[in-house]
Amino acid sequence: PIDLPALDASLQKAHRELGATLHDDGGAMPLSPLAKRILVGQREAELVQAADLVQQVQKLAPSLDSSHVSDMPASIPTLEEAERRSAANMIRGSASSENVQRLIEQYAELMTLLNEKMVAWDETLVRCEQIIDRRAGTTA
Repeated sequence: PIDLPALDASLQKAHRELGATLHDDGGAMPLSPLAKRILVGQREAELVQAADLVQQVQKLAPSLDSSHVSDMPASIPTLEEAERRSAANMIRGSASSENVQRLIEQYAELMTLLNEKMVAWDETLVRCEQIIDRRAGTTA
């Protein structure tokens, strides 16, 4: 990129070196053709680089001016609707996730209670078997 402060400083230096004089009103006289050629020669590399950048931008212009970009205002309502639906789906998804988590917790609690009940039944059956075995042992 062109360094504008450096270019301005070069112009001012060229004015001084090439004998540009100030008008009575304080403004500088324009550079002579020779001074301009010297200045352009000094800055030729920067000017060539700037010209290359301008050509690159011109090549990109069709992409920047495509219908996708120019039709953007027409797409805003569609995008807003999609954003609204996405937000609503996220809320519903969050509610569903909370519901699933609650159901998993209830299932785990139910399995724990069933396990405790099975253990209690097993203990009851073992005691009943022991009582039956004792009675059978006393009658034999």
